[in-house]
Amino acid sequence: YMMNRGLTTWVNAFEWVCLSGIFTILFYDIIVLAKRQKESENEIRFTTAWAILGCNIGQLGWLEFISDILRTKNWRLFSKVSHVISIINLWLLLPTWLLMLGMKLPKMKESLENRRVNREDEVLLAGDNALAATSTAVLS
Repeated sequence: YMMNRGLTTWVNAFEWVCLSGIFTILFYDIIVLAKRQKESENEIRFTTAWAILGCNIGQLGWLEFISDILRTKNWRLFSKVSHVISIINLWLLLPTWLLMLGMKLPKMKESLENRRVNREDEVLLAGDNALAATSTAVLS
């Protein structure tokens, strides 16, 4: 029982380190992209608020990892700290982040499909013009 519980604790700690890294990379990617490109009316992007929320989840995940490590020094105190961070992250912040993602993805999919259709129309139009120019040149 104790071995299984210890293994679960370390696996959970590793999960929070990984999530912390993923959310931090995602935050920097969205912030840098927002600075490089100006907002266009047709393009739907992830918001900086969504990225900041993800970064906060990642930072709290990092703190939970640290509290999991510090459990070896003071089990009672850092177990409580870890549980509080877990409740905040898993019951409040992560569901909010997922809801924001779920509301944004259908709009982004529609925007991407519209861009794809517009590009296909442009290619077809250019292809028709090239075909017409070739057939006119052959007939001459």
